[in-house]
Amino acid sequence: MSNKNYLLTGRLISALGDSMYSVAIMWYIFDVTKDAFITSVTSAIIFTPGILSAFAGPVIDHFNRKKMMLIAQIMQLFIMIFIAVMFYLNLMPISVLLFSLFILGLIEVVEGNAESALSPLVMEEDELIGYNSFVSTGSTIIGVIAKLITVWLVMKAGIESVYFLNAATFFFAVLFFYKIKYNHIDNGVFNTEIYKNSISDGWKYFVGNKLFLFTLPAMIANFTGSMTNAILPAFTYSRGGDYAYGYYLTASVVFALIGSLITPKFKDVDINKILMISPLVSGVCMILTAVAPNYYVSIFFYGLMTLPIMVLNISMFTYIQKMVDNKVLARVGTIMNALCMVAMPVGSLLGGVVAKQFGVDVPIYISGIGFMSLTAVFLLLQRKGGKIDIQKTV
Repeated sequence: MSNKNYLLTGRLISALGDSMYSVAIMWYIFDVTKDAFITSVTSAIIFTPGILSAFAGPVIDHFNRKKMMLIAQIMQLFIMIFIAVMFYLNLMPISVLLFSLFILGLIEVVEGNAESALSPLVMEEDELIGYNSFVSTGSTIIGVIAKLITVWLVMKAGIESVYFLNAATFFFAVLFFYKIKYNHIDNGVFNTEIYKNSISDGWKYFVGNKLFLFTLPAMIANFTGSMTNAILPAFTYSRGGDYAYGYYLTASVVFALIGSLITPKFKDVDINKILMISPLVSGVCMILTAVAPNYYVSIFFYGLMTLPIMVLNISMFTYIQKMVDNKVLARVGTIMNALCMVAMPVGSLLGGVVAKQFGVDVPIYISGIGFMSLTAVFLLLQRKGGKIDIQKTV
């Protein structure tokens, strides 16, 4: 197997573990509490570690990215074993589960950004969009499988079985990541002064290349989107009962899969056009999800909403990998991630409050309007000369 295939296989196996534990936690919290606000708090905890990711960028750019991925996966493995044992012994309070979720999020910040920064180094540039599309396609399929496995395991063997299986997935991911041949260039000592300069250089690159045009509107999208994710279990329960959550998630996975498969067809389309059109289509579909009187039509529009977002995410991610200098890629990536994530915990908490006060449909409407407003924001920015056009240096 080639380096690219080792990385791809390890990434997909790791994605299986990530999908299983995140679905299991959200399902467990809502099943125990039946409270939209508590699930919104859980969602906020999931998003919070991403805000701190900007501080990880200089470390990832300086040290061996492969080793950081391995260490992160091993740490996740042991946390999963701990959670599984606690559930098996009936000693798992929700507070400990949520704290473990926060720690897993911090570890994922390092692992995910290290993998993103490593991938351009183990494959050709023209392979990146195909690789990213394949990862998204595979992750989407795995997402469906993970949901089915998680539900079946919880019903048949208890929630602790999910986390024992999670530990196994992270173990196998370690084996594949270990096989990657990667020659790390020693960057010398790493101290506080170097760390500060590294963060400063990353910010200068980020601002100088107008990458804030990706993040400012994305903050709006993430804010509104997190509102929806936080109350989705309650919204779907009000529409179709206990099993509706799974149907809505499955629809989103199917359409996201279609989006990931067709994204390579848009490789020659200006990224600025994709940034402007995708949120408009998704916003309309989001509103129709709440408006549709028919249960199945609502499921259809919720699924369709994810298709243009998937095209946007893959296109944007590939553009950054191809055009941003690799020596600052982790720093730029973590800065963007932190800024995009900063509004998500607030959105999650607000979604729970709004749902409790005004009903579970209202956050869906707000999310749809938020997505559609992004088109107006991008149009205004582009008319003022705010187009994204990175000039890559060799």
